[in-house]
Amino acid sequence: MKPQDILTQLIALKEQVGDIIDQLQTPSAKSKSASVIPANSRSRKEARSRGPAAAGAETAQKLAIVVGHTRVDGGAEGIAPVSASEYSWNSDLASLISAAGATAGVEVRTFFRDGIGVSGAYANVRAWRPRASIELHFNAANGTARGTETLYGTACAASAGWAGAIQNALVKLYARTGGQNRGLKKCPPHPRGGASVNAMSDIPSCLIEPFFGDNAADATLGQRSKRAQAQALIDAFKSHFP
Repeated sequence: MKPQDILTQLIALKEQVGDIIDQLQTPSAKSKSASVIPANSRSRKEARSRGPAAAGAETAQKLAIVVGHTRVDGGAEGIAPVSASEYSWNSDLASLISAAGATAGVEVRTFFRDGIGVSGAYANVRAWRPRASIELHFNAANGTARGTETLYGTACAASAGWAGAIQNALVKLYARTGGQNRGLKKCPPHPRGGASVNAMSDIPSCLIEPFFGDNAADATLGQRSKRAQAQALIDAFKSHFP
C-alpha cells in the first residue's frame, strides 16, 4: 500500500473516532439547548401571518451555519488578538452572521456538534432544509503559513459553485493575492473535513478556513475583519441565491 493511501485511511479513521467522541459527550444544559439555535423568529412569524405563499417565499432564504469542533475539543487555538479556540471564536462569529442575516432578510440558524457529532449536526441541518450551509473554522500550521481556503465535497454537485462564491467573497475581504489565496479544496468523503462537506447530497455546503489563527498577521487580520466577514458571507449567499 502506498504511503499516501495509508495516510488517507488514518485521516478517515481519525475523523470517524472524533465523530464518535462528539456523540458520546454529555453536553451541558446550555449546549443541549444550543445544538440548534433558531434566528430571525420574528420574520418567520410575520411570514406565517401573511399566508403560506409569503411564508414559503421568505423561508427559501435560509442559511445554516455549523460551528466546527466542540466545547470539549475546541480545535486550533488562535494567538492574540484572536485568543480563542476555533469553537469559541466561531460561536461568536455565528451570532454576528445571524445578526447580519436578520438585517438582510436571510434566516440564519446555527448548529453545533456537541453531543451529536458531525453526522448529528448535519442531520439537523437536513431536517431544517436550508438553501445552503457553511461550516466555520480557522486554520493553524507552523506559525508562518497564511491564507484563505474553502473546502467542498463531492456528494452535492451544487457545492462547488457555492464554495467558489464563498471563497471569492473571503479572498476579496482579506485582499488575498498570490499564494495567500489558497483556493478551493475538493474533498472526497475521507480526508480532513470530508465528513462535513459530504454529509448532504441535496444541499450545497462548504467549510471555510479564512485565516491562520497561529500566525500573528493573519490572526490580527481575522479579528479586525470579524464583523465584516459575517456580512461578506451573507452578501455572498444573497448573490448566489437571489
